Amino acid sequence: NRPETSDATTGVVEFNVTGQYYYIKYDLKEDAVENTVTSADEVADLILGHFERAWANDVQNIAINAGRTGSDLPASLNDTFDGFIAIADGADTDSDRIGIDADGETVDSMPSYDHSDGGGSPQDVNTDLFNNMIQAVPERFRDPDDQVFLMSKSQLQAYHFALTGREDGLGVAILQGDNDVTPFDYDIVGVSYFPDDRAMLIDPEQLSYGLYEGLQITQITDSDKTMDEALHSRNLLEGQFDFQIEELQAGCIADGITEA
Repeated sequence: NRPETSDATTGVVEFNVTGQYYYIKYDLKEDAVENTVTSADEVADLILGHFERAWANDVQNIAINAGRTGSDLPASLNDTFDGFIAIADGADTDSDRIGIDADGETVDSMPSYDHSDGGGSPQDVNTDLFNNMIQAVPERFRDPDDQVFLMSKSQLQAYHFALTGREDGLGVAILQGDNDVTPFDYDIVGVSYFPDDRAMLIDPEQLSYGLYEGLQITQITDSDKTMDEALHSRNLLEGQFDFQIEELQAGCIADGITEA
């Protein structure tokens, strides 16, 4: 009694930029352009260069920390965006993801590992952390050629320092910068704004950033503020974006790590 045709259920991962606005303000001082630039194009390049650096910095912070437990971002950002750690912890409720996890449940969060000891106290970054994170990833997704450990730059430095205490050739090689740290053939990457108490094992290609194409720049050159503060112009960059992890099962998110 099967139907003549049937469709494969492939699932879907949703981006949602509706209402998810972010903006950056930049007041350009008159003396910053007077006698230093000679054309409108140079002024535009100055403003755009500032926006590019500020946007890249802010979006990276939002991508990692927005919506996660313990985030230091303003409440307005935590309430608006879900970053990669929050999605790994299960914040994405819009996507119809396929597959079942190790417990036979529908996938709604990334495989996880708690690095704290039996008494609930966090532990330092060590070999056990790397091994248990790898073991938490389903075997079909394990790939040391593409997957990397992500953690804070301070944690990576602390782990490097711990390795220098080894009384063998590896300790000397790490201290002198002659040897890459690749536990079980996986690379480790220190990431700005990554929280000290978390780590992630993931193929970075799985971390997606969706930017709505309609970025908008507004410039005001004639206002009370520009006159009062001797501004060349007041500038505003506004955009909409969202974050996603393409395949939640293809990684591991860890907590219970001692802060560096």
